[in-house]
Amino acid sequence: MEIKRGGAEVKKHAIEAGIDEDLTRIIAAFGGKAAVKDIAIITPGKMTYIHEKPTKSVRVIPGGLGRGVTLKQAIKAVDEQAKQRKLK
Repeated sequence: MEIKRGGAEVKKHAIEAGIDEDLTRIIAAFGGKAAVKDIAIITPGKMTYIHEKPTKSVRVIPGGLGRGVTLKQAIKAVDEQAKQRKLK
């Protein structure tokens, strides 16, 4: 994965990903550049950020997206996936 840091790199990555206009609107909604602490963009094979590298996290959606999966089942499945990744 290509990892780059800096505002100019984030701007280039946003244009490549086609989210530059969306990003501009989000920044404006929060009160401008001074109000936004950091931005990170992750796409397949590339990650850019301005100040702090994003930390890896595992997110669980309660209800399992309506697929009949309980929260406990979803957590168990994510834990098993994480264990498999550590073993590899």
